[in-house]
Amino acid sequence: MRIYFFAFSVLLFQIAVFPKLLSFQSMTPDFLTIFIILFTLKNELFRSLKMASFIGILQDLLSPSGMLFNTATKISVSTVTYILKDKFYYSNIFMKSFFIIFFTFFDIFLKSLLLYFKTGIFELPPFSIFYILINLIIFYTAASKYEYR
Repeated sequence: MRIYFFAFSVLLFQIAVFPKLLSFQSMTPDFLTIFIILFTLKNELFRSLKMASFIGILQDLLSPSGMLFNTATKISVSTVTYILKDKFYYSNIFMKSFFIIFFTFFDIFLKSLLLYFKTGIFELPPFSIFYILINLIIFYTAASKYEYR
């Protein structure tokens, strides 16, 4: 139960505090996607899907933009992470980098694809590289803290 409270707290900080501190050209790092990736790497599929659904639904409910794609993208990221987690030697630093870059880009691409189905316009955000790099830094910070617990 504490992990759900933690996820809800991170969501509130991501919506209320981080856009003012860490946003660049209206892009804010997605701490919850990184949390879902770390959570899925340490847990089984059903528990990870429950957490991804919980976070996605809450993020959609509290989203000021009105784009309700977070539930689908969080569940997809959790599922693909679970499928791929045993296929790689995860402690290799290059593999960690590739892993987070791939899943961050997967999240961006999936949201753009869902937006295309809704509006008919496919566009990748112009500052996606910045978004990927910030998520990579946050992932390494969180993963290093998470591994030493």
